[in-house]
Amino acid sequence: MKIRFAVGVIAALALTACGGQTKPAAEDVVALRTQPGSVSLSDLVRSTLRLRPDRIIVGEVRGPEASDMLQAMNTGHDGSLGTFHANTGPEAIGRLESMAMESKEQSASISDLIAWALDIVVVIARERTEKGYHRHVS
Repeated sequence: MKIRFAVGVIAALALTACGGQTKPAAEDVVALRTQPGSVSLSDLVRSTLRLRPDRIIVGEVRGPEASDMLQAMNTGHDGSLGTFHANTGPEAIGRLESMAMESKEQSASISDLIAWALDIVVVIARERTEKGYHRHVS
């Protein structure tokens, strides 16, 4: 599918997620969703590669699909991203490594896959204040 971004760039984008929590504003997005008991997030990440997207977004990585995501990011899908929970940037790398190690199919060292795939880790922390919650991005 073709998507126009604000700067006029055209790219193919594939979105994989467990539920409807990820809703991109773009008009033409291929959105793939899991089906409990029959279609896992790992299945979707691997199937996404057949669509030949420029970028892959994996919403809420929680387990062995982290390995599939890292492998996909290392096959020419620059600008791809995945989301998962961790307390700090360094903990995020360790958590990603732990989740990827849950996979039974590993073609390369997990630490190598992480080093080759990641350019940046963005941490969004919520802090409770008198006026509600405040988000910090680092």
